[in-house]
Formats: sequence, structure tokens, C-alpha cells
Amino acid sequence: MSKPIVYAVGPDGFTDYEEEKIIAGNSYRWIVYWYESGCYDGTGMAFALREDGMVDAGMLGHCSCYGPLDDWPDNTQDMHETLREMIFDSERPGGEKRRMPEDYDYAMWQAIGVKIRELLDSKRRGTV
Repeated sequence: MSKPIVYAVGPDGFTDYEEEKIIAGNSYRWIVYWYESGCYDGTGMAFALREDGMVDAGMLGHCSCYGPLDDWPDNTQDMHETLREMIFDSERPGGEKRRMPEDYDYAMWQAIGVKIRELLDSKRRGTV
């Protein structure tokens, strides 16, 4: 099992301990995450492509009581669901809606989506 390539696309990165924690016992090709750490809390999202083609996903939000990866992963989904999540927010009241620039987390979803699409395009071209 080789170590996955880890891409931080947000303002902050994981500590060495957090990076080791997300990798430990898992077989990932790559991990893409957006993370922002506050004084006693943090927010973000991570996606990790498993060797079987499924994607582990998890929210990185936390307070001082626990860390960003304590519940990793929140769920496992296929790549189609992952790419759809970059564009649509299914957890909004009133049903699924397209993510908009005025959404507080729009920049996070854009950054993650751009990197994942870049990785998928590289794979199609055979450069990854």
C-alpha cells in the first residue's frame, strides 16, 4: 500500500498527526481537502479516492473537544455522487439547490471540485 497524494486546497493544512490519522489503515489513491482552523475550532470537507473507486467523504468541522478527523469518514459514495455534491446542496431546507457564489461555503466547494476534476482529467489522459 503506497502513501496517497494529499492535496490541501484551503487556507490551512492538516498537522502531521491529522494527515497520518486520515491515511492510517486506508488504501487511498489521493485525498483532497479544504480546511480552515480557528482558535478552538475548524471547518472544512475532505474526499479520499479509495482503491476500489469509491470515495470516502467527511466534514472536518469541529470544536476544541474533538478534532477534524474524529468521525472520519462520515460516508462512502461513488464518484458521480461526489461530483454532484460539488454543484448541488441536498441538505438545504426545501430540497436540493444549486450552490451559488453567495453561499458561505461556495469557495470551499469550488476549490475541492476544481482539484477533483483536475485529478480525474489527469487520469483520463494517463498522467496520474
